[in-house]
This record gives sequence, structure tokens and C-alpha cells, in this order.
Amino acid sequence: MTRFHIEREPGTRENVGALAVTLGVAAVTFYVVRAFLARETVESGGAAPHDPSRALPSPDVPDETA
Repeated sequence: MTRFHIEREPGTRENVGALAVTLGVAAVTFYVVRAFLARETVESGGAAPHDPSRALPSPDVPDETA
């Protein structure tokens, strides 16, 4: 059995499909890189210091300001 190979230029349908795939991959890559670059650094040094001014009051404890 003989196989034939015909060289031809890709048509509009192939070019549009390749362009759509390329733009999709570029968009996903852009947003992944942007998400990684937008992260804030996390300090490693144990537990965060306790700040009682930022704590929410417990519902079991009566409010002292009332």
C-alpha cells in the first residue's frame, strides 16, 4: 500500500483554530502568573500576635459598654 503526502497551505479554518488555542493558552498563563505575583508574603515566625482590639466579642459574655 502506497501512502501519498500532499503539501498544502493551511486554510482559514486551521489558522483560526490555532489562533484560538494560542490565545486561550496565553490568557490562562497570564492569569496564573498574575495570581502568583499578586500574593502577599506570609511571615513565618510562629503564631500571630494577639490583638484584643481586633477580636470580636463572645456572644456568651455580656457587653460591658451597655
